[in-house]
Amino acid sequence: MSLAKQETQATCGKTPVTASRRSSRLSKHRLFRLGGETGRYALLLFFAVIFLMPFIWIAFWALKTEPEIGANPFSPPIPPRWENLPRVWNQGNYSKYLPNTLIYAFGIAIGVCFFSCLAGYSLARIRFPGRQLLFNFFLIGLMVPFFALMVPLYFLARDFHILGTRWALIVPGIALALPFGIFLMRSFFLSLPEELADAARIDGCNELNGASSGG
Repeated sequence: MSLAKQETQATCGKTPVTASRRSSRLSKHRLFRLGGETGRYALLLFFAVIFLMPFIWIAFWALKTEPEIGANPFSPPIPPRWENLPRVWNQGNYSKYLPNTLIYAFGIAIGVCFFSCLAGYSLARIRFPGRQLLFNFFLIGLMVPFFALMVPLYFLARDFHILGTRWALIVPGIALALPFGIFLMRSFFLSLPEELADAARIDGCNELNGASSGG
């Protein structure tokens, strides 16, 4: 009985020390973890401020007069000159240029997505002679600089009688973006398993439906 009591007393005596050591280790670990997270968020906040500062300055300058900008370019506009915005809109003729920009952007984006999906699916899933050679031919377009194509594109647009129209920018824009689009979509279709295409064919899909469904 005396030995059992001594062992119990020894165990009870060691338990508070062990618990305190464990708690101190946990507290140190939590402090290190909290310090690491604080430093990480502080670094992210620092770069966010650097990234947003030019946009903040642009907003400040848009609502200030030229003498106010010259006097203190970094101060906030007090009071803000809201009349600057409609004046710039009218003087810059943005009511005409903004719709043209949207037409060009959406026209080129839709055309590139459409033709890149079709060509990428064909080069990834349909086996035909010269498939790899044709893909390499498209990749050459990634290595040709635009400045080497400006003059030939001008003469082509002139011969097709589209100079002075929106097609003179949309069609070359689609053609110049197709090499990268085809490369990207071919890689995407190659990453999909063949079983998806087989299942689509069993369900009655043709190649065009398979391309639109991603298989």
